[in-house]
Amino acid sequence: MRKLVSSIAVFAIFTFVGTPANAQIGFGRTVAVGDGEVFIGEPGNQATPGYVYVYRPNSGGWAEIAALTADDAMDADGFGSGMAIDGDRLIIGAELMGAGAAYVFEKQEGTWVQVAKIEAPNSSVGDLFGASVGISGNRLIVGAPEASEGTGSVHVFELREAGWQHVAAFSGAGTDNENFGMSVAIDGDWAIAGAPDRKLDFFLSGYAPDAPPGMAYIFENRDNGWEQAGQLNGSGAGSGANFGYAVAMHNGQVMVGAPGANGLIGAVYLYFYDPTEQNWDQLPGLEPYDRLPGSYFGASIAFSENEAFIGAPGSEGRLGRVYHLTRSSLNSWDSATKLGAANLGQFSILSAAVAAKADVVVAGVPGNDYGAGTAVIMERDHIGWNRTEVLSETSGLDPVVGEGIPCVDGKAGPFLCDNVDMVSFLPTHMIGGSRGVGVNDIWGWTDPDTDRDYVVVGMRDGTTFIDVTDPSHPVWVGKLPKTDEANTSLWRDVKVEKDFAFIVSDSAGQHGMQVFDMTRLREFSGEPLTFTADTTYRGVDSAHNMVVNPGSDFAFIVGAGGRESCGGRLHMINIEDPRNPAFAGCFT
Repeated sequence: MRKLVSSIAVFAIFTFVGTPANAQIGFGRTVAVGDGEVFIGEPGNQATPGYVYVYRPNSGGWAEIAALTADDAMDADGFGSGMAIDGDRLIIGAELMGAGAAYVFEKQEGTWVQVAKIEAPNSSVGDLFGASVGISGNRLIVGAPEASEGTGSVHVFELREAGWQHVAAFSGAGTDNENFGMSVAIDGDWAIAGAPDRKLDFFLSGYAPDAPPGMAYIFENRDNGWEQAGQLNGSGAGSGANFGYAVAMHNGQVMVGAPGANGLIGAVYLYFYDPTEQNWDQLPGLEPYDRLPGSYFGASIAFSENEAFIGAPGSEGRLGRVYHLTRSSLNSWDSATKLGAANLGQFSILSAAVAAKADVVVAGVPGNDYGAGTAVIMERDHIGWNRTEVLSETSGLDPVVGEGIPCVDGKAGPFLCDNVDMVSFLPTHMIGGSRGVGVNDIWGWTDPDTDRDYVVVGMRDGTTFIDVTDPSHPVWVGKLPKTDEANTSLWRDVKVEKDFAFIVSDSAGQHGMQVFDMTRLREFSGEPLTFTADTTYRGVDSAHNMVVNPGSDFAFIVGAGGRESCGGRLHMINIEDPRNPAFAGCFT
């Protein structure tokens, strides 16, 4: 069979699985607070293993002092997908390490050291064992929400002389709610596991009015071992509530998040254990005082005796907020305030994860920086809350120039391949992309005067140009930013005709169609340039795609919105004079 060799450079970025929230590295997807330390998980790496970063306070705020990973780490292992801490013992889930795994770290002379790897018996690839974890002393609880064909399972381990021993397993099979074990918590002889039925997408409307409401299950360590001791159904939660999406347990009290309740406003349900009746009694629940639609209140929970921090990652247009609540008695929550952060990007979803201890709160912001993620550490003093934003430097792929990488056994370096060798590769930060920026479209142009070949690459925040005349040594020439009025957008589409590039973007607000004279790339003399459009056509705002009939004087925009959008029909533009495009009509 003839093997092909790519004749253009390859440009790529790994972007988080299925949705913007999942397809990028997701720094801040999990968080924990210890004694004078904060832990932030980055489980979504595709080109490297997952990491958990350790921060300690210094004179300037908080500084990273360690980056933990599994001793047997592998790329895309999901390390950091679940995380919990108790004293000097930290448990970290790695849901994509085969069937999944949980790693136990202990603090030894100030350094966190892996001391055990825990796996579930009779597990299968895809179970996501380690997606959720909890720890209380010498006991661990680990969730595997995709086990048993998505019904889920939960496993309990205890530390004995021979090491960590598997002492109990519970299955969600036979229940009406799937994803049993998506959330877990443990406190002494009690444990809880949520079965919210489905995982939410905080970037898209997750309301499912016909879905089961969700459930949470209580377990107790009795004379004969661990047994199910009750189930909580969130009286009044209603269909599609995602009851059990987040759970927390402390000193005979339980909180259960239902971020899908009330049409995605969300709610948190409270219970306390009555030892006389030997029953878990439901207390009046909590809702956000401003009841903003789409808040997902209850997506994450941290609480102690008289204080709770509730995550609402959808609040205020998916910027996200943490609700801080205090109470004076078991049934009386007296005050509530919202905690946020400045300078958050679009769809930041602050508080998708939240943890707290004493006067320190950490909120994950996994949607910030286009999904690369950040976190906000908040410290309380006598005046209020002081905030420090922290982030990791993205550990992306190295460039490939000069010598390519052959396709061997279906892979060329980290990329899948099929009989095609990779000639070169430039990561996005080398072609004008800031932290987290991804690419999504590619076109080409050959200069008719110089015979130089160029690649035109669509990015979240603009369009970038690379000279690939020597495909083994691609050269970044410059970038055309998005229009000033536009939002950043995952989707950009480019076509080249008459030596001009025509650029549209979907879900981008007032973007319009940018027109750029490709011959201006000749201005490059060694330093990358920042270009401006020659003109911007304002007959549409956002558009999904556009096509140009080669050799004609017309361009056709499809899936347009805003202004004269032809009601979503074909929007035709006369480009005889590319610098002065003119509306030519609609077509059905």
